[in-house]
Amino acid sequence: MSADSLRREGRLAYDNEDYAKALELFRRAVKRGDASAQLLDHLAATHDKLKDLEAALQAAKKTIQTWSEDPIGYLRAGRLLIKMERKSTALDIYNHALKKIKHVGMGYEKLKTAQAAVLKEIAPPKSVDPLTMLPREMALIVLEHLSFRQRTAISRVSKGWRNFIRSEPNLWAHLDFTGARAKVTNRFVSTAINIARDKLVAATLNQLLHFDKVLHALAGRPALQSLTLLGTGLQGQNLVSSLAKAKSLRELRISRGTEVSQSILQFITRDHCDKLEVLQCVGIKQISFGSIWNFKLPVITTLDITAECTIDPAKLCDRLSESSPNLRSLTLYETTTRSGSAGVLDLRRSHNLEHVRMRLMLSAPHQLCFPPTIKSIDLGSSCGGYVGRNFFGTMGHSDNDPGLEWSKLPDLEEVRLDFPGAEFTCIVRPFGDSLDGSQDVSGISKLKSLSMAGPNIATNTIIKRQERLSDLEHWAITGCQDLNDLSVDTMLRNYKKLRSLDFSGSSITGVAIKEIVKAGHVKELTAYDCLRVGRDAVDWARGQGLKVHFGSPNIQDTGKKVRY
Repeated sequence: MSADSLRREGRLAYDNEDYAKALELFRRAVKRGDASAQLLDHLAATHDKLKDLEAALQAAKKTIQTWSEDPIGYLRAGRLLIKMERKSTALDIYNHALKKIKHVGMGYEKLKTAQAAVLKEIAPPKSVDPLTMLPREMALIVLEHLSFRQRTAISRVSKGWRNFIRSEPNLWAHLDFTGARAKVTNRFVSTAINIARDKLVAATLNQLLHFDKVLHALAGRPALQSLTLLGTGLQGQNLVSSLAKAKSLRELRISRGTEVSQSILQFITRDHCDKLEVLQCVGIKQISFGSIWNFKLPVITTLDITAECTIDPAKLCDRLSESSPNLRSLTLYETTTRSGSAGVLDLRRSHNLEHVRMRLMLSAPHQLCFPPTIKSIDLGSSCGGYVGRNFFGTMGHSDNDPGLEWSKLPDLEEVRLDFPGAEFTCIVRPFGDSLDGSQDVSGISKLKSLSMAGPNIATNTIIKRQERLSDLEHWAITGCQDLNDLSVDTMLRNYKKLRSLDFSGSSITGVAIKEIVKAGHVKELTAYDCLRVGRDAVDWARGQGLKVHFGSPNIQDTGKKVRY
């Protein structure tokens, strides 16, 4: 018999309440292949009549998998789940179905009706928004901890919430469009500006429908102090003209996705030189600190330049003490490889400088001359490959060398180093030399955080105790296949104040994780891309109270939600 004949015979048996015979006939029809949604639904209905709900649910699931745009499988699965007292799962099925099938026909209407019925059943008798029970002041405290995007979403929940959020200008003090997915309309920006009034002090612009109009309106706000430009494209003289009205601007950040030329950046800094305290420019394609740009920002405290070209860091650093005496934080990145050295960067006259981040053509410590006020250093070579591997080999070899030495930085607390291939012992040993007893050590700080990327650790290296590292709370050794369980064991025994470790990309195993748990003083471990660590070791460590970050940070969870 054909599948269609078997289906008709099965339907007759079903109508005659001979469910066992109907089940046999429907099964034979399905085995003939190319089962229709109607046939699979008959099979599920027969299992239901025979009180075999699990088998019925499996048949409904097969209907959904085979005929995902037909409502019949979703309707059957929902009814079965309700019988099984799994109403929340049934609601998930209906919600999913309404996204999958066409919004026409009786099937769609039945799904909407079923969804409404389940929602009514599982909703509490008196549904109350918990935030509405809080005093106004406490509700504001909660809302202030949310992002601008989250507050905007809440304002769409109800008219009451919309009116409440719009009645508080402080919640609109920072127009942050960082997470905008669609284009932000002029109407919304205008509403936000009118709500904030004189409270509007910061704006992060991204995904704007009309950037020029929005910027012109924002620049006219008297209290605007901070402006961040994200995905706004190529900007020219229009940016200079609009920002000329922003008389209170103190912070300007031009991030990747917004492109300006050197001349435009120069015009902006010239117009705001007497007030600008923070300047960040990421991805500028050409910049020179020679005669083209006489760099003067007398009140600036933070300067962050990331260039897709070679810059003149030596000339900039030579002038900073005079042109920017209040500078506290300096970031200089080159994303391209230059043909020659970056030269000598002398910052010793910048007496307020505390934080330095650099990715330049660095090959030796004598290129860096820092003031003793430095608290944190983030250094790396933009040479590529292993050009900077010998950077630490010559550190401190000459008494007359004014270059980088840890002993000359008594306030240093945090160090990040990115010199792939550098010898681990050459990196760590100078921290012991800085407290060698030849000088007064009472005023010399001990490091709290040390990070190094891709160092070379020789076989059977024992990580010895270095006095200036004895108070370390965070130690990161990443991208180092030489790091193994033995190294971790000696580290734990010699550094008892460690609270967090990052061994991403290393060769540690579950043995090292067990030793970390046994040591007791480490509370957090990051072990991304550690291929020799098993999931069972991670689960066990988490059960013992250790916070473990594991897996691969570059792979997002794309698994499907298990519905039933």
